[in-house]
Amino acid sequence: MPIGGLQAAGFDINAEAINLPILLTNRAGTITDFNSSMKQFFDGISANVEGLSLNKLPGLSKDGQALVDEAVRDTLAGQPSRSFDLIFPTQSGSISVLLSLSSRRDENGKIVGVVGVGHETVEKAELTRVAND
Repeated sequence: MPIGGLQAAGFDINAEAINLPILLTNRAGTITDFNSSMKQFFDGISANVEGLSLNKLPGLSKDGQALVDEAVRDTLAGQPSRSFDLIFPTQSGSISVLLSLSSRRDENGKIVGVVGVGHETVEKAELTRVAND
């Protein structure tokens, strides 16, 4: 279910205009919303993610699952943002995304979930082409 706007520090943010992949989870780490840039990423890994736990994304390795589990747990505990690289298989190779997680808070400052922002997505086939040029 794509999102159009986010509330952050009292400001409305148009998540579509930012042009970065953004997702939201609830306190259980279940993906609840995402913008069209994140949808393109999920489509690239052929994933229907609505209702999935963030650590259960298709193609995520056991190490990746453990990394996501730890990052979500720490973020929900109010620790500073975490960034990490995740690699997912695709039909043409793989996609790498640098994902940063931060706490989502309500108007009273209570942590209600996680905001994930993908900083870049790169297909391994593209990396190979650039490296060979």
